[in-house]
Amino acid sequence: MQFLGKSTFAFPVDVSVPASTYAYSKTWQAAQWKAVKSHFTHVLIEAERPLFGKKFSSFSALRALKGEVRAMRAAGLKVGFICHGSDVRLPSRHAQLDADSPFAKGLMSQTADLERQAKEHIKLLREFGGQVFVTTPDLLQDAPEATWLPIVVNPLKLPKGEAPLTRSRPIVVHAPTNALLKGSEIVDVLMQKLHDEGVIEYRRLSGLTHENLLQEVASADIVLDQFRLGIYGVAAVEALAAGRVVISHVSDFVRSFVLEKDGAELPIVESRAIDLDSTIKLVIRERARFQRIASTGPAFASRYHNGSLTAKVLAGFLLAH
Repeated sequence: MQFLGKSTFAFPVDVSVPASTYAYSKTWQAAQWKAVKSHFTHVLIEAERPLFGKKFSSFSALRALKGEVRAMRAAGLKVGFICHGSDVRLPSRHAQLDADSPFAKGLMSQTADLERQAKEHIKLLREFGGQVFVTTPDLLQDAPEATWLPIVVNPLKLPKGEAPLTRSRPIVVHAPTNALLKGSEIVDVLMQKLHDEGVIEYRRLSGLTHENLLQEVASADIVLDQFRLGIYGVAAVEALAAGRVVISHVSDFVRSFVLEKDGAELPIVESRAIDLDSTIKLVIRERARFQRIASTGPAFASRYHNGSLTAKVLAGFLLAH
């Protein structure tokens, strides 16, 4: 179930509901509560957001969530949590560890609010116990009791593109969902310069449906993901699965986590935003080397992100009584 706002960018779901109905309709909230209580055995709460709007409290979402977790467990449901990012990522911790953190140097006006929110959510997870999952490995630094639950992409639905780096002028795409968090203000300046010099063809993407975005990714040579958080997420995995050269800033913690689990390097080319000019030129200069790296992307994406590993991780939660 997903509540939907005004954004056109969304993934397929079984049940969708307008955000206003989710938040304010007592009729919908009562019907949804009855359906979950009567027909389900397990519930996964994502990003510490209530399932039933304000049914269990009109004071705050956090208080509503606490009320519904207690009610669901009292009704015999097994409740777990999935954390995705800013819901539990502590800005103070991130700023100390990463020089390019968006939470340093006053870049984000919401930093104090995000710090408070993350602390509240971490406290809630520890208070309620039960199974906690995180979808990106970096969050294990904030929720060490959690289990990594790999994000899933369906490679069968990804459009097929030509082998990367065969054009004299490579196509470079960047499609940030949050420009500030991805360092896009630096990326755009450096890539536009290379575009104007005729080194690359730069495409800054926005406002596309998910299907159209995947088409653009498949037609590109190089995909620039993010350069502030030090993670890899859905966009990077989709680009890896499509066999593109993916360039991003991924932290040492995440790269070490993947290396320890996989025995091989994460096939994402490392670069800080300020170094992108030289990184792109290196990729173009050593095409064969980076084509080999890109060729390992589909196998990596399939091994960890095609759903089979995620199903195994979830099995322990779903099969428990």
